[in-house]
Amino acid sequence: MAQIEFDELVKKVNELTISEQRRLYALLDRRLAPAAPQAKDGRAPLIVTNEEFTREMKWLDEHRQEYAGQWIALKGDRLIASGASAADVYAEADSAGIDQPLITRVDDLIPFAGV
Repeated sequence: MAQIEFDELVKKVNELTISEQRRLYALLDRRLAPAAPQAKDGRAPLIVTNEEFTREMKWLDEHRQEYAGQWIALKGDRLIASGASAADVYAEADSAGIDQPLITRVDDLIPFAGV
């Protein structure tokens, strides 16, 4: 498999739709998260959720129309920065001291299921 430079990979991820980014995040979260702890009775694993990511996805769903076409930085359900430039949004989130914000371009397409 050909190696991809990190910057090229980030560019490709930014080109994904929000839905595709969610799928990628879920895949990476499963692979990078520690194994779920077992229930005390040993029958089934406990479900570990990512509440912050859930709040970010809810915020995106609720505010997609307002920020369509813009870059945003979120931490949970709090908007940290928004703008036309990814670099500016990254810089603003960094200067605000936010640790690992979700930074993405808001897709103005609304998903639908057709016939």
